[in-house]
Amino acid sequence: MIKLNCPSCDGQLELPENLEVVHCMYCGTKILLQDEEMPKEKQNLKRFIELSKVALQAKNNEEAITYCNKILEIDPRNTDAWIDKAQATFWLTTSANNRYDEAMRYLIRAKELSPSDNRITQVSEAITETQLTWLNSLGVDAYNKAEEIYNIWIGVE
Repeated sequence: MIKLNCPSCDGQLELPENLEVVHCMYCGTKILLQDEEMPKEKQNLKRFIELSKVALQAKNNEEAITYCNKILEIDPRNTDAWIDKAQATFWLTTSANNRYDEAMRYLIRAKELSPSDNRITQVSEAITETQLTWLNSLGVDAYNKAEEIYNIWIGVE
C-alpha cells in the first residue's frame, strides 16, 4: 500500500501500489501515480504557474484554483501554488459559503512545506484582516437593520 496526501485537499490516502491514476476520496482530485506523460506534464508546470498568476491577478478565482490544482498534481510541494490557492479560495467567500477556514488550511499546508516563507504570513494576515473587516461590516449592517425595524415597530420615524 502507498500512503500519500492529496495534493489538493491534503486528505490522507492509502492506495494499492499497482494503480497509475486515482481520484481523492475526499475532494475528487485526479492524482497521477505513474504515467508516461509525467515528463510532459512537468514541462507544462511553468505554463500552469503563469496561467495561475494571470488568473489570480484578473480575479478569476475559480480558474486560478483550477491551475493551482494542476500545479499541485505535478508538484504537491509547490508552496506558491498552495498560497495562491488559498487566496483564490478566500475570494470566493460569500455570506452563504465562508471559505476562510479552507483558505487557512491551504496556508497551513504551505507553512509545513516552507516554514520560513514570509509570503505565507503576509497572505494569512491580509486574509484575516479582510475577513474581520467583512464580518464587522455584516454585524453593523445587521444592527442598523434591527434598529430600523424596531423604530418602525414602536412608531418612531
